[in-house]
Amino acid sequence: MITDIVPAWHVPNEGCSEMPWSFRFEFDVGSSVVVALGEAAGSGFSYLPDELVVIFDSDLSDSYVIPGSSHSQD
Repeated sequence: MITDIVPAWHVPNEGCSEMPWSFRFEFDVGSSVVVALGEAAGSGFSYLPDELVVIFDSDLSDSYVIPGSSHSQD
């Protein structure tokens, strides 16, 4: 069961309001999954607003940040 949904925010363009760029879904079994805007790029991810990535590894999701983000995935 999902126990929490935690957004991460960014400003997509100068003068725009903050918008979510990713969501961490936390489960009652102690695991989580992140769904974020981006694409696979080498051994990590890069921001791409027209694509979605689903990240199951917590270390990898913690390392994925984008310019203009006010919050990491923590």
